[in-house]
Amino acid sequence: MGLFGGKKSSEPTRREMAASRRQSASPGDIEAPTATSQAFRRSRNITNRPNIEESDRQGLHVLRHKRRKVLTGLFSSFGLILIFGGLLGQLSASVVVETPDGSVRDSQDIQKRYSQVFLDYTAERPLERLRFMVNYDNLHAYFLEKAPEVQSVEMVSGDEIATSNLRISFRQPVLEWTSGGSKYYVDGQGVTFVQNHFDDPVTAVDDQSGVQAEPGQVVVNRSFLSFLGQVSAKFEDNGAKVSKVILPENTVRQVDFGLEGRDFVVRMTVDRGVDEQTNRALKAIEWLDEQGIVPSYIDARVDQRIFYK
Repeated sequence: MGLFGGKKSSEPTRREMAASRRQSASPGDIEAPTATSQAFRRSRNITNRPNIEESDRQGLHVLRHKRRKVLTGLFSSFGLILIFGGLLGQLSASVVVETPDGSVRDSQDIQKRYSQVFLDYTAERPLERLRFMVNYDNLHAYFLEKAPEVQSVEMVSGDEIATSNLRISFRQPVLEWTSGGSKYYVDGQGVTFVQNHFDDPVTAVDDQSGVQAEPGQVVVNRSFLSFLGQVSAKFEDNGAKVSKVILPENTVRQVDFGLEGRDFVVRMTVDRGVDEQTNRALKAIEWLDEQGIVPSYIDARVDQRIFYK
């Protein structure tokens, strides 16, 4: 229509067409990138991209830390196993008694008796169940009190785990000692004991001095034992064998020797030499045999003299 009342054109205007396109476009539609926007995005990606090298270093650091923790744990566990194994190897939960003395008697009773003595000792000192903790001075003193026939004791590794061998050597008697109605044995160091694991000695001492002996006690010193041994050897070299030794009452210096096959004793003193006294006694025995005299005793204690009764 014309300016005055003419008909309006039905074709949409440019503004209407743009509005219509905006309304019909979906929210998910993406506008095609332009050269400017592409350039902007590339620039943005370069600027905000994480630092790859820094990330790798952090990853390596974490990995090393984890490895260090794992290795530390492994070494600690291995160390604990070694320590535990070492302690277990030193443990004496049970003991087996060894007796290096080949002529020992009563071997069946030895295991029970002496393993129990050791277990009683460690019951009072639990730490000494570990061999490296054993105080041998205390252990020897304990055995001297409880089992004086034991001369030495040593702990060695056993054949099984947590087992130790109790290596024991026993005192060998050189004298049989009777005192106050009780019988003891005396070893080469003068120590008395009751339990003898060897054959009984040939020489027996009858102690009438009145001094009471106790097991584990030193009743005679080594010089006295040496004196007895030398006298016995000297008589034996000349065909006479000592069968008994008497310590008379109220004296500790006089010794009476009984000879095998003779009804008399030979009196000697520990204060004089063995050779001079035995030589005088042997000459006296020879002369008395020639004279057919049987004395009750021969006294060889006085220098260059001999007495008999």
